[in-house]
Amino acid sequence: MTDIDNQPPIDTTFAAWLRALKQGAPWEDALLALRRCAQVMQSRKAWVRANIVLAKTAPEKEQAAWCAQQAGETLWGVMNRPHLALALFRFAAENSSDPSDLFALTAQVEGHIEALDALSPQERATLRQAQVIQGPWGETGKAISFAHARDVEGVNAERDNPQWLQEVNRLWNDFQSLSDEEASTKIEVLHQMADRIACFGETDPEPLERVHRTAVLWRSQSDLRSEVLRALRGGEHYESMIPVLEIEEALSEGEAKREVLMELGDITRVGIDDPHKAAAYFESIIDVDKDDREAWGEYLECMEEIGDQKLLLDAISKRCALAQGLERRQLMRRRMELLMETGELKPPSPPTTHG
Repeated sequence: MTDIDNQPPIDTTFAAWLRALKQGAPWEDALLALRRCAQVMQSRKAWVRANIVLAKTAPEKEQAAWCAQQAGETLWGVMNRPHLALALFRFAAENSSDPSDLFALTAQVEGHIEALDALSPQERATLRQAQVIQGPWGETGKAISFAHARDVEGVNAERDNPQWLQEVNRLWNDFQSLSDEEASTKIEVLHQMADRIACFGETDPEPLERVHRTAVLWRSQSDLRSEVLRALRGGEHYESMIPVLEIEEALSEGEAKREVLMELGDITRVGIDDPHKAAAYFESIIDVDKDDREAWGEYLECMEEIGDQKLLLDAISKRCALAQGLERRQLMRRRMELLMETGELKPPSPPTTHG
């Protein structure tokens, strides 16, 4: 779907600039474009993602440090994502000519993480698990087409349905009555349905429940899935995006499948602070393309955030077997640091002098 002036949606423009930057587009042009997109989208996640990619591709170390710090401060001060913030502050300190403030930030975040680690699992379990409700189109769990959806039990049963679901049912019936010649109207109806499902603009949203409750409908219609994702991105409902994207990934192939897996990894790592789950998505890309540098970079960052040195060493060793040039030298240096931290490798002793 395009905007009224026939320009692509802002999230499409944002994704295109990210791809262009990774492929060598002028860095300063990308900087201006990505930040403008993030501001228009009013998305903290987009702001963080843009700065992470800008930091990785910056031509100068100070530029890399500044972008990484911007992302880290948002993650730390606004989004409460300390592990990823810590990785970014460390990266910024490595590239900054005056890292004193960054060292102070790093120490602050490390102290916070240590305090969190001291909590019991029950104390850390602060995220409420949303109730999964099947329906309203029955409990078959099967994908259905719009042509047959009228026959599925529950579509028009509005007696016990909440207001939002009654509106989705009404819009769905409107969609069914439109002809193929009314394509723009059909898209607008899908747009409205997606906004209801994603709780777009609502003061007390619970989109995950709505995503599960309407799954039998949107999973059968790729255009509606795209609209639901658009609305969920706008509200930054990361947990609700995952089931939609996983359906999209299962139905995709080739580069499209890779892009969905990259977004799943990004959401679970940045949005819900789950590097273990994010690593699994990036690993799925690596299983297909052993030399996917972007996926490897994200996977290794997940390993850094997890903090298991053995897993990180194993991952670095696997990547070193394929990496070349500067990337290989950087990985080898990090491997040496880890070996010294674990005591497996001792630093060289200073030369002795004989009097």
